[in-house]
Amino acid sequence: MNSLSRLTLSLRMALPAGLLLLPLVSSADDAATAAPVDTNGKKNDTIVVTAQDENNLPPLGRYQNTGTKSTLTAQETPQTINTVEAQELDERGINALNEALRYVAGVTTENRGGAITRFDEFTIRGFKNSENYLDGLQLPYNEWNIQGQVDTYMLNRIEIMKGPASVLYGNASPGGIVNLISKKPEESQNTDLEFNTGNQNRREGKIDSTGRIGDSDVTYRFVGLASARDGQAKTTHEERYLLAPSLRWDINENNSLLVQAFLQNDPNAGAYSSLPASGTLWGNPNGQLPSNAYVGDINWESYKRKQESVGYQFDHRFNDDWSFTQKARFMHITAYQENTYSSNGGLDADQRTLQRHLYLTDESMDSFTIDNQVAGKFNTWMLEHNVLAGMDYQWQHNRTIYQDGLAPSIDIFNPDNNQIDRSQVTFLPGYATDARYKMHQTGYYLQDQINIDRLTLLAGGRYDTYEKRTYGLQYGADVNETFSQDKFTKRFGAMYHFDNGISPYVAYSEGFEPVAGRNKSGGSYKPETSKMWEGGVKFATPSQDTQFTASVFDIKKKNALTSNPAGADPYEKYQTGEVESKGYELELRTSPLENLLLTMNYAYTDVKVTEDANASLIGKRPVQTAKDNASAWANYTIDTTFLRGLTVGAGIRYIGRMEVDQQNSAQVPAVTLYDMAASYELGNLTPVLDDATLKVAVNNLTDKRYIASCYDSNNCWFGAERSVVVGVKYSF
Repeated sequence: MNSLSRLTLSLRMALPAGLLLLPLVSSADDAATAAPVDTNGKKNDTIVVTAQDENNLPPLGRYQNTGTKSTLTAQETPQTINTVEAQELDERGINALNEALRYVAGVTTENRGGAITRFDEFTIRGFKNSENYLDGLQLPYNEWNIQGQVDTYMLNRIEIMKGPASVLYGNASPGGIVNLISKKPEESQNTDLEFNTGNQNRREGKIDSTGRIGDSDVTYRFVGLASARDGQAKTTHEERYLLAPSLRWDINENNSLLVQAFLQNDPNAGAYSSLPASGTLWGNPNGQLPSNAYVGDINWESYKRKQESVGYQFDHRFNDDWSFTQKARFMHITAYQENTYSSNGGLDADQRTLQRHLYLTDESMDSFTIDNQVAGKFNTWMLEHNVLAGMDYQWQHNRTIYQDGLAPSIDIFNPDNNQIDRSQVTFLPGYATDARYKMHQTGYYLQDQINIDRLTLLAGGRYDTYEKRTYGLQYGADVNETFSQDKFTKRFGAMYHFDNGISPYVAYSEGFEPVAGRNKSGGSYKPETSKMWEGGVKFATPSQDTQFTASVFDIKKKNALTSNPAGADPYEKYQTGEVESKGYELELRTSPLENLLLTMNYAYTDVKVTEDANASLIGKRPVQTAKDNASAWANYTIDTTFLRGLTVGAGIRYIGRMEVDQQNSAQVPAVTLYDMAASYELGNLTPVLDDATLKVAVNNLTDKRYIASCYDSNNCWFGAERSVVVGVKYSF
């Protein structure tokens, strides 16, 4: 049976808040459950556990754990690391990172609701994450509307490292980082062609081809995608085109070079407009808004983004003990946006008339990032050292044009979405922006992994320097200023490996997020800093077919930048004193039967403002973070009887309560959602269809109407409606 082409039908059972169930997510990168690949690129029908070293070709292709930038496996790392494998992305019909992270403990996805192809916004352990990594290098974010984003079809897996990660990565959220591992060239020749359709007028074609070029030492990979569908909000559309070629040259046994590029064009990215809580989250005397409600204007609704990227990874092995790796990437991104938003007053007294503004942004960015690593191993007395020394550097050059003006009000229950006359638009001078931003950041880091028999110790330190210059017109005023910040961060960890598979661990790590700009008093912002203590235990059977992780954590973040709850100016920001997140996570992945895979997780996250100049916020929970979440997924593959080639599954997602606003005046209720996915190997019907697979995936099976999150009572977003994807894949 070809298990890559399995049919996965998912039925989910309602999950109460406290029930301990877990997702189709591995907590160990080296022990993901997958089917072995044969020489034709197909997968056999036995569920086994395989290592994550993609090609087993030294030196390029050796596995680098996101948590350590070394070959130490996630199961052996004293910190929580989750993995979402490519097979899960394929089976569940994943189209965006927010969808891929739905089954990861402690992650609250879709902070902007169903608009998931425009930005990757989510929180990890209670802290917002806007800057992700691709193959260990940070994707750029300009703090406006440009965020480096890649389609999940490019990815081989997704790794989530929990907690501050500044020692290895510099600027990083205290909740954790998401590292996207791209598909890379392989020796075995294989090509996948896929065509999908579904609801929302979906049209999609994909290609993924890899292999060796003749008898040379060069292998290639080419990933391509063309996709279009209707957006969730009425009258809106989503459209994407992707080309991602890569070449790997195995120069000799000690040198390898990987060159990667991608071009991603998003001519349309759906609607981004928010809705008031009245009529969506709670009752309104005029009725209830549907989940496809649209309060924008078809004459002023646009988001166009182009991303061009080229990069490389060079590996050199000096000898059996020492090696050098250099990774670098250049990206050019442009984005143009036209949109509307609700004025601060929100709804009028009639509870149906919404006052609006309109705005446009025209942005461009050039960015470059490079990471140099020297890794080596040596022994001193009884200690086995695995040392990593590195220097990384990144720069960004941005230009942002922003204009803002008044827009006609709209009746949210009987909307006229064709009111704006472009020739009559007048912009307000106080918002006018035509500014340039130049950022440079350099980091020097050192890490030592020490093994003493069954004990693994981890210690690291890093020094960062950051500088950002802003000049031009910003919010109606001329500006020309430079801000510099620096920070030293530390990390320590220890894990003991017992013979019975139990490995307790403890970890401490620090984070640093530079913040440029001035507060309303004219003073410079302080850098955001964080500290985390984590303890836990990991367990794995000798066969790795059962893995369990339990962890507890305490994260404190200082100087968090936030909106002033008492301010009339929407751009007014100030820094809170301290935000603390405490909680625990439980994860299980097991295969009790040969063809059955079960994954379950539960996370409890108690995040609060603990120190602040605004006393009214102390003890309050930040918005867009679920207090608890849980999920479960089960896959069963049938390899006998007339149903041979069919895989059926069952799964569920539970998202706990969230706060509506900073004052915690109301709550977004908890919700339970059901998904399904399925695939069937058509070759079991007739040899003519050998290597062809029929697939179906349904998310939000019952088409539940729910609010994904709120920023305040004037800005809420509906969660994603039911999506149905039906497709055929042919492999040769």
